[in-house]
Amino acid sequence: MSDSKVQISQLASEVLKAMDEYTEEVTEKVQQAVRDVGRDTARNLRAVNQVTGSNVWKRYPSGWAVKNTARKGKQIAEVHNKDHYRLTHLLENGHVIKNGTGRTYGSTRKFVHIAPEETKAIAELEKKIVEAIQK
Repeated sequence: MSDSKVQISQLASEVLKAMDEYTEEVTEKVQQAVRDVGRDTARNLRAVNQVTGSNVWKRYPSGWAVKNTARKGKQIAEVHNKDHYRLTHLLENGHVIKNGTGRTYGSTRKFVHIAPEETKAIAELEKKIVEAIQK
């Protein structure tokens, strides 16, 4: 709203205009925060190096990427492993090892690396959204 005086008949339209400007500003800041947090999460997952001794693991971290999409006024940042997407669940949760006859003879240990990054990303995004709203 400008510093000039406003007629009573124009008050409602001026308030609506100010609210629209505020909404657009907050929306842009929130969308930027989502993109930033998604990018940082993918970068952090690329840096994780907990499993060694496997040729697949050496290539696994480089596959992390973020896909940003905007639909119906929502900004979505999907962090995923584009090259070794099948391994994410197996590494995160562990799995049973079977031989060719279907018998199990052990299980692998868990390498929890996605859940901590997800938790950090949620907390960071909430913090950035609150900052965007308060400014």
